[in-house]
Amino acid sequence: MSGSTVKTGKPAAWRRANGGARVALSTMSEDSETSLRATPSPTQAGDWALVLAAAGIAYRLDEREGRFVLAVDAADAAAAETALAGFDA
Repeated sequence: MSGSTVKTGKPAAWRRANGGARVALSTMSEDSETSLRATPSPTQAGDWALVLAAAGIAYRLDEREGRFVLAVDAADAAAAETALAGFDA
């Protein structure tokens, strides 16, 4: 996989990603992830990440081919969608 991985709900180690974004390494397994949303906007992706962090939902935010892809553990997908829908409203 290429790109930058961004944070879980409980970050363990911080580092600087491309473009200076502050990120943490995710402990989620890619096998159990569900992709929720994608955007070319780092601002939009950061907003979504903040919503999930505030809700206590672990997530992964990867940059893939110029797009930021937000993923959560499959077991958290419904709660994540609900939290993001509240933000969108």
